[in-house]
Amino acid sequence: MLLVNTDAMLEADCAAALLRLMDSDGRIGMAGPQLLNADGTLQTSYEAVPTLATETLNRSLLKRLFPARFPHKSRKLAGPTEVDALIGAVMLLRREALAQLGGFDEGYFFFLEETDLAVRMRRGGWKIVHEPQARAVHLQGATAKTYQAAARIEFYRSRYRFFERHYGRAAAGVLKTAMIANLTLNVIALGLATLATVGRASSVANQFRVRSDLWRWHLRGCPPGPGLPRD
Repeated sequence: MLLVNTDAMLEADCAAALLRLMDSDGRIGMAGPQLLNADGTLQTSYEAVPTLATETLNRSLLKRLFPARFPHKSRKLAGPTEVDALIGAVMLLRREALAQLGGFDEGYFFFLEETDLAVRMRRGGWKIVHEPQARAVHLQGATAKTYQAAARIEFYRSRYRFFERHYGRAAAGVLKTAMIANLTLNVIALGLATLATVGRASSVANQFRVRSDLWRWHLRGCPPGPGLPRD
């Protein structure tokens, strides 16, 4: 089963290369290509599974200090490589693996559903493989840019669901507390910056609005209503 986001375009032989890879090893449950920006530069195509370290520490620093554990998008691979999880813009899934696991968790709406599936696949004995010879252009972020605060709410909601499912409620609670503290500092700093520029720095003012919406949503207990439209 080949899944392709509406903002992704396969280059020649991409699907065929993924299929050849899948045919070469019956234990590969999920395979994905090298994702590219419109200008041909590399995009992140696979990631380490989120942990409290990745979500509360500086991810860029982690990638520099521990590149094997936290791969950077500039890392060039010579051939198919097993990874923790794929970015879900383009994925080839084995139907047998999908059926064994009961498919995607429909509790996720917009983020991390492919990461959740990858974790469950690996626990079920399936391999997750990145194929750098298969390539696809991914014009990422259109929906997130249109609904900035709503998209971020969906991201946090999926984040907390992932942590509760795979690490337990205590870990999800620690993450939520850390995010509230971080957002509080962000709102204060951006609020002061907005006042100092009298609101004329549009990017700062916009960041302040988005962070404020996120902060208020957290303080209300992360209710189910706000987020991206479901229609």
